[in-house]
Amino acid sequence: MARMTSALISVVLLLGSGSASAADAASTEVHDYVQSRKDAIYLDVIADYEQAVRDNPGDVVVALRHCDAIQFFAYSEDLYREDAATEAEACGEEVRKQYPGHIEVLLRDLQ
Repeated sequence: MARMTSALISVVLLLGSGSASAADAASTEVHDYVQSRKDAIYLDVIADYEQAVRDNPGDVVVALRHCDAIQFFAYSEDLYREDAATEAEACGEEVRKQYPGHIEVLLRDLQ
Protein backbone atom coordinates (compact mmCIF):
# COMPACT_ATOMS: atom_id res chain seq x y z
CA MET A 1 0.00 0.00 0.00
CA ALA A 2 2.84 2.39 0.81
CA ARG A 3 4.37 1.62 -2.60
CA MET A 4 1.16 2.53 -4.38
CA THR A 5 0.67 5.69 -2.34
CA SER A 6 4.23 6.70 -3.13
CA ALA A 7 3.66 6.07 -6.83
CA LEU A 8 0.44 8.08 -6.85
CA ILE A 9 2.13 10.99 -5.11
CA SER A 10 4.93 10.79 -7.67
CA VAL A 11 2.43 10.98 -10.52
CA VAL A 12 0.75 14.05 -9.05
CA LEU A 13 4.07 15.81 -8.40
CA LEU A 14 5.47 14.96 -11.81
CA LEU A 15 2.34 16.06 -13.64
CA GLY A 16 2.60 19.38 -11.86
CA SER A 17 6.28 19.73 -12.70
CA GLY A 18 5.76 19.28 -16.44
CA SER A 19 8.14 16.33 -16.78
CA ALA A 20 6.15 14.15 -19.17
CA SER A 21 8.59 11.25 -19.36
CA ALA A 22 8.87 10.99 -15.57
CA ALA A 23 5.08 11.26 -15.24
CA ASP A 24 4.65 8.48 -17.81
CA ALA A 25 7.05 6.27 -15.88
CA ALA A 26 5.22 6.88 -12.61
CA SER A 27 1.86 6.31 -14.31
CA THR A 28 3.14 3.02 -15.71
CA GLU A 29 4.26 1.99 -12.23
CA VAL A 30 0.80 2.70 -10.83
CA HIS A 31 -0.84 0.79 -13.70
CA ASP A 32 1.45 -2.21 -13.17
CA TYR A 33 0.76 -2.20 -9.44
CA VAL A 34 -3.02 -2.05 -9.92
CA GLN A 35 -2.85 -4.82 -12.53
CA SER A 36 -0.85 -7.05 -10.19
CA ARG A 37 -3.44 -6.49 -7.44
CA LYS A 38 -6.25 -7.38 -9.85
CA ASP A 39 -4.42 -10.59 -10.74
CA ALA A 40 -3.94 -11.38 -7.05
CA ILE A 41 -7.65 -10.85 -6.38
CA TYR A 42 -8.55 -13.19 -9.22
CA LEU A 43 -6.14 -15.87 -8.04
CA ASP A 44 -7.38 -15.61 -4.44
CA VAL A 45 -11.06 -15.82 -5.40
CA ILE A 46 -10.55 -18.74 -7.77
CA ALA A 47 -8.36 -20.58 -5.25
CA ASP A 48 -11.17 -20.28 -2.68
CA TYR A 49 -13.71 -21.71 -5.14
CA GLU A 50 -11.34 -24.51 -6.15
CA GLN A 51 -10.97 -25.41 -2.48
CA ALA A 52 -14.75 -25.40 -2.08
CA VAL A 53 -15.04 -27.77 -5.05
CA ARG A 54 -12.46 -30.11 -3.48
CA ASP A 55 -14.22 -29.89 -0.10
CA ASN A 56 -17.61 -30.67 -1.68
CA PRO A 57 -17.06 -33.40 -4.25
CA GLY A 58 -20.20 -34.24 -6.12
CA ASP A 59 -21.86 -30.87 -5.39
CA VAL A 60 -22.89 -29.55 -8.77
CA VAL A 61 -23.96 -26.17 -7.39
CA VAL A 62 -20.51 -25.52 -5.90
CA ALA A 63 -18.93 -26.53 -9.22
CA LEU A 64 -21.22 -24.15 -11.12
CA ARG A 65 -20.50 -21.27 -8.71
CA HIS A 66 -16.80 -21.86 -9.39
CA CYS A 67 -17.47 -21.37 -13.11
CA ASP A 68 -19.62 -18.32 -12.37
CA ALA A 69 -16.78 -16.77 -10.38
CA ILE A 70 -14.42 -17.18 -13.30
CA GLN A 71 -17.02 -15.78 -15.68
CA PHE A 72 -17.45 -12.73 -13.43
CA PHE A 73 -13.87 -11.74 -14.21
CA ALA A 74 -14.50 -12.18 -17.94
CA TYR A 75 -17.18 -9.48 -17.95
CA SER A 76 -16.18 -7.22 -15.08
CA GLU A 77 -15.22 -3.68 -16.01
CA ASP A 78 -13.02 -3.16 -12.97
CA LEU A 79 -11.60 -6.65 -12.50
CA TYR A 80 -11.54 -7.81 -16.13
CA ARG A 81 -9.12 -10.62 -16.88
CA GLU A 82 -8.34 -11.40 -20.50
CA ASP A 83 -8.16 -15.18 -20.21
CA ALA A 84 -11.20 -15.53 -17.93
CA ALA A 85 -13.72 -16.11 -20.74
CA THR A 86 -11.70 -19.06 -22.05
CA GLU A 87 -11.24 -20.40 -18.52
CA ALA A 88 -14.96 -20.03 -17.77
CA GLU A 89 -15.87 -21.96 -20.90
CA ALA A 90 -13.41 -24.73 -19.99
CA CYS A 91 -14.87 -24.85 -16.49
CA GLY A 92 -18.39 -25.15 -17.93
CA GLU A 93 -17.29 -27.97 -20.22
CA GLU A 94 -15.76 -29.82 -17.29
CA VAL A 95 -18.97 -29.48 -15.26
CA ARG A 96 -21.04 -30.69 -18.25
CA LYS A 97 -18.80 -33.77 -18.51
CA GLN A 98 -18.88 -34.40 -14.77
CA TYR A 99 -22.66 -33.94 -14.42
CA PRO A 100 -24.22 -34.84 -17.78
CA GLY A 101 -27.93 -34.19 -17.87
CA HIS A 102 -28.05 -32.66 -14.38
CA ILE A 103 -30.92 -30.19 -14.15
CA GLU A 104 -28.72 -27.42 -12.66
CA VAL A 105 -26.26 -27.74 -15.54
CA LEU A 106 -29.05 -27.76 -18.13
CA LEU A 107 -30.63 -24.67 -16.55
CA ARG A 108 -27.30 -22.83 -16.53
CA ASP A 109 -26.83 -23.59 -20.22
CA LEU A 110 -30.23 -22.03 -20.96
CA GLN A 111 -29.19 -18.72 -19.42
